[in-house]
Amino acid sequence: MKKKIGRGKLFFITIIVGLLFFATDNSVLKSAFADKKADLVSYKQLDYSLFDLEFVDGRYVYTCGRGGIIFKSENSGATWKDIGYGGNFSVLDLSFLDKDTGWAAGQWGTILATKDGGETWVTQETPLDVHFLCIKFTDPLHGVAAGDWGKIVLTEDGGKTWEDVSLPEDIVLYDLDFINADEGWIAAEAGVIFHTTDRGRTWERLDLGEGRTFFTISFNQNGHGIAMGMEGFACYTEDGGKNWTLSRVGPISFYKVKLSGSHGLAVGELALIYATENAGKTWAPIPAPMHVSQSWMQSLAYAGSNRFIMAGAHGSMLFFNNGKFGEVFK
Repeated sequence: MKKKIGRGKLFFITIIVGLLFFATDNSVLKSAFADKKADLVSYKQLDYSLFDLEFVDGRYVYTCGRGGIIFKSENSGATWKDIGYGGNFSVLDLSFLDKDTGWAAGQWGTILATKDGGETWVTQETPLDVHFLCIKFTDPLHGVAAGDWGKIVLTEDGGKTWEDVSLPEDIVLYDLDFINADEGWIAAEAGVIFHTTDRGRTWERLDLGEGRTFFTISFNQNGHGIAMGMEGFACYTEDGGKNWTLSRVGPISFYKVKLSGSHGLAVGELALIYATENAGKTWAPIPAPMHVSQSWMQSLAYAGSNRFIMAGAHGSMLFFNNGKFGEVFK
């Protein structure tokens, strides 16, 4: 086991991942679109650093980012409407069950909920004020949010109340994935993965990455899973997490991965993009278009039928359709 990565070094790396997660400068809200929430803008006009994407119900897409911004598309990402909640805390992750019902999590313990597709947002009170880096709901009642310092909260009533079920250790928790109502996984710093089989109330620790931080994790419905992160390392399982294999897939860090069936995509630093056609067992690099080649990519959503949307720094957004980049999905 290698020595745990120091907090200072890790935060230096995550500045790239989050593009100043902790900045709350109001100036980021002052954009050409700030007072035009009813207007639609093309995906090519977005100029915000985007941290997450959620694709639901065939054509609805949500994205969030720095300075409290949340955008919604009703045409698979072609045009976007500003549905930000009006605050200045960065929104770091989203979880939508359908086009209307969703939650957003971010800085200083912020969790927001909507039941009307983001037209209105309600702040949900939590017992913690740490930065929540990830949130996942499996149904309208049950959800989990996690983030800095090993902090985890869960709800069993749709977010009306949240319970502190934090880990006893100081460890940053970056990404959540639930494969069914009961079983879920967390990707964490220092090469650690956590596993739950009771909806997130308790977590088993697995040291798999030899000290290399995992920023993202994803499972398909057939027991194949992949955790990816620092320096291009990945940990793969094909038996539901009973056994894992660690290998170096790419040359630099991965920030987000998504598996669906046999297909999968991973994105990261400097427009790093890799694809798999065998549920994560092997990966091949996909050269990014020149205009985004220097942009980090942290947002990734599966759009069905081997289609993916990815986004990142300065509103960089790409559409990947059956192995090829192209314009928006028709």
